[in-house]
Amino acid sequence: MHAVYRADKLPTRETVSAFVVALTDAATAEEFDTRWVELNGGGDPAASDEVDGSMVPPRTAPEVDDAQDQKPEPKGTRRVWWWVVAVLVVVISNIITCLVTIAVVRPTTTDTAANAPEAAGAPPAEPVRNGMNPNQLPRCLDDVQTVDSATNEAFTVKVNFSEHCNAAWGKVERIDGRGLGNTIGIRIYPAAAPADSTTAQRTSERDATAAFTPILVRTDPTERLCVEGTVTDGARTIPAARPVCL
Repeated sequence: MHAVYRADKLPTRETVSAFVVALTDAATAEEFDTRWVELNGGGDPAASDEVDGSMVPPRTAPEVDDAQDQKPEPKGTRRVWWWVVAVLVVVISNIITCLVTIAVVRPTTTDTAANAPEAAGAPPAEPVRNGMNPNQLPRCLDDVQTVDSATNEAFTVKVNFSEHCNAAWGKVERIDGRGLGNTIGIRIYPAAAPADSTTAQRTSERDATAAFTPILVRTDPTERLCVEGTVTDGARTIPAARPVCL
């Protein structure tokens, strides 16, 4: 039976009969025996034993075409690669655009910062000195305060102070409406040296309703600066009610 399964020899009559009997019954075995005789041309059963594998073509491995081994690349794979290339192109293009934009904008930003006006609270470009006109120093006017004032029947005298500039100046405002033909006189000085003409700042205005002194810088945080003023009314000189000081 082993030779039959391996197809090395054709099965003999006895082999077929025994195989069929084992699987079915005697009646069926007789039918297979008759069929075996017909297929073998009624030959001698013993002759079938001499039939060997030479009558059966040997089994050979199926020939495999080399072209079949080379499986074509699926269309989906090629399409995926096109999408990958397209995405890479877009990403690289965006990166280049960003780099170019940064390179162009950065010098402009630097120039703008360099040319920007002086930021609020930054140190003044020019130091404040005695004798300067306060109306020409916006940084001093930004935080100016009237520290003290006094009023009489003809005018008001004030002492103004800027903490940012650490400087003060005096101002006189007429309230009598008699500025035309008359004069305003005003002076600011250190309280510790009222007669020091080299430090004191003064001014005189004719035909005016108001006048102010140049700036006097305070040299010490505790230093007191005072202002006094006068106005004329025809031949009469009217002094301030009192000096005003900070």
